[in-house]
Amino acid sequence: PSRPISVKMYHGLNDNIVPYNGGGIGFRPIRDTFDFWARTNQCSGTPQIFTNGRNKCETYTNCANGTQVSLCSLVALHNNIYDLRVLNVSSDALRFLSASWTLSMFSLT
Repeated sequence: PSRPISVKMYHGLNDNIVPYNGGGIGFRPIRDTFDFWARTNQCSGTPQIFTNGRNKCETYTNCANGTQVSLCSLVALHNNIYDLRVLNVSSDALRFLSASWTLSMFSLT
């Protein structure tokens, strides 16, 4: 992107379609993608970590232009990361977007 953007990723640790640790048909490890966005957004320091059992969300909050980069690694398969017993992904994503986005980010110029 031409400027830093906030990124929130959710991924199942037991995903058998897009494996968390890479593999399959050439998939890179999810951590590589998280690290890529942290570098791209010029994040510094260490991510804040929230855990709930084996579920873990890591968030860089000190990134360029006030952006954030977050990865939630969930005990889930590919198609059940939205299981409310694991994490209410809809509410979590809304909180993240509300904190990260402002109306000025949406410009027609």
